[in-house]
Order: sequence, then C-alpha cells, then structure tokens
Amino acid sequence: MLVRLACIAVSHAFTALRLIPMNDHDKDIEILALRHQLAPLPRTALRRLHKVLDTLQDLLR
Repeated sequence: MLVRLACIAVSHAFTALRLIPMNDHDKDIEILALRHQLAPLPRTALRRLHKVLDTLQDLLR
C-alpha cells in the first residue's frame, strides 16, 4: 500500500515538473487531451451499473 502511494506521489511530482516549462497554449492542449480521455468514463460506469442492476433483477425473478 505504501509502495503504491509512493509511486503515485512520484508520478504526480514528475507530471507537475513537466508542466512548469509549458506555455499557456501547450497547457490548454494538454487539458483538452485529458478531457477527451476522461469523456467515456461516465458512460462506462453507467453501463456497468446497468449490467449489475440487470443481473440483480434477473436473480430476483
């Protein structure tokens, strides 16, 4: 658990260091790319929830 936390902290530190020399235009592009990557996540989560609810409904029949 502590090793994972340390890896995440180091990863975030390197990410922050990488963003320091970027100008505003590069940061805006980075933000747009991240938003594009995160867009499908809510749909996938809802799909999984519906699948679980359907399974529970089938079990209750």
